[in-house]
Amino acid sequence: MRKFIFLLTALVALSFGTCRAEVKTFHAESSYVMDRGESIKDAQEKVFKDAIRLISEEAGVVIKNLSQMKNGKMALDRMETFTAAVVRVKAKTFGKEIMNDGGLNIRVTVDAELDVNDAAEILNELRESQNSFQNHEKVLKDYTERKKNFDTIYGEYLGSYQKRIMRTIRDGCKLQLDGKPEEALKLYDAAIAEAVANGAEISTAYVKRGHVYNLQGKGNLAAADFQKALALNNDAVGVHYAKAVLLDISNDKIQAAQEYRAFAKDAGIVYYDMEITDALNRIVELEEVS
Repeated sequence: MRKFIFLLTALVALSFGTCRAEVKTFHAESSYVMDRGESIKDAQEKVFKDAIRLISEEAGVVIKNLSQMKNGKMALDRMETFTAAVVRVKAKTFGKEIMNDGGLNIRVTVDAELDVNDAAEILNELRESQNSFQNHEKVLKDYTERKKNFDTIYGEYLGSYQKRIMRTIRDGCKLQLDGKPEEALKLYDAAIAEAVANGAEISTAYVKRGHVYNLQGKGNLAAADFQKALALNNDAVGVHYAKAVLLDISNDKIQAAQEYRAFAKDAGIVYYDMEITDALNRIVELEEVS
């Protein structure tokens, strides 16, 4: 397992809202180089968890001081649970960089905030509940359920049918990751059918379906979908993958490796998780042969 190669966290700002709310904001960055065969999803979870750990360490200092002021000394395990409950993630952004050896460096930046007044209020509730473990857990659970979801929403597409199409493709991606290619194909077929009906065909759907066909050994169907993606040419990243596979099939190793590398550099993880992994593997294999 390759280790984290860059870690950074900082307490950024202290601000006061119209209701005299004291809010501390935090920023953390973490970076992790994936092992061969490791999934991008797993690597993202690891690097995000590490960034949250860094933020929690900073926020824990504030919570510790509040605990001493409002509630006496809080046990370490409860301190960690409490901190996780009251620190709110405002935004997280993943990035990636392809390494010279074909490996992938996954990066994340996380912004979070702590409403000090809210935290103090919850601490008072805990004190009033006499710190019984059951009441302690209930207070934190109730508070956590009230928190807003600050996860970043992926890009919007104009028109409701376009949103449905991209959502259908994204759902197909999830099924692929879950090892359900036949179910994923049904969704890709549905996305393509709706796109054709609305005159809104996009390369992405054909690249995704072509990738599944290719894995199933259905080379003719895969090639047809990749050729269609090239003809549409409205998803520049996906077109790199389509070109790469077709060049790979025609045994043009040098050009194929270049297209795979361009694809892996720019592809978004939301739609192209599995293709990125395949591209990285092929880059290594093709460049070793060359």
